[in-house]
Amino acid sequence: MVYNLEENSGSVVKGLLFRKSPEIPKDANSLVAKAFAENWCQWTFEKGLTTLVEVLENKLLESGVTILKTTHLTSIKINEDKKIEAKGARKGDVFVADHLISGISSKQLAGILPEEHAVLAKHLLKINAATVAVVNLEFDGSVLDIEGFGLLYPSRESRKVFGVVFDSCTFAQGDRRSSKSTRLT
Repeated sequence: MVYNLEENSGSVVKGLLFRKSPEIPKDANSLVAKAFAENWCQWTFEKGLTTLVEVLENKLLESGVTILKTTHLTSIKINEDKKIEAKGARKGDVFVADHLISGISSKQLAGILPEEHAVLAKHLLKINAATVAVVNLEFDGSVLDIEGFGLLYPSRESRKVFGVVFDSCTFAQGDRRSSKSTRLT
């Protein structure tokens, strides 16, 4: 599933977010069915976005996928059986797989590819990475003069800020229960 999302859409996240003709899953509970029927474009999780990551990880593990975290690789090659063979930084660590999904930067990945993939490595080295930070703010009381999703700055403006989400307007259930507050991301 994850491999197909990446292969068909260019990324797992794009594949999940931009599926064609959403069909209500057969095993969907009433909330999921409602989200599909009403074509929700936003949602939240009570325990944060890590909930999605944990569920995806568990589903993958249940289907027989092996997930290696914080595993430092020194090289990747395709062996005679057309399998991916990855050598780990610890002596003797060799991992063999049908598919490998990397979570490292394109520049780091280029550095561990074999010589026969020099053209791919060259293209990977051209991909720029961006440093991203998320800032969450909370203020006592209602401090916004407007309500809505938030604002995005046009890309033609050379700002170091992408935009602001008015969390209190979008997901009020996350607000403090004891007193009114305004949350921004």
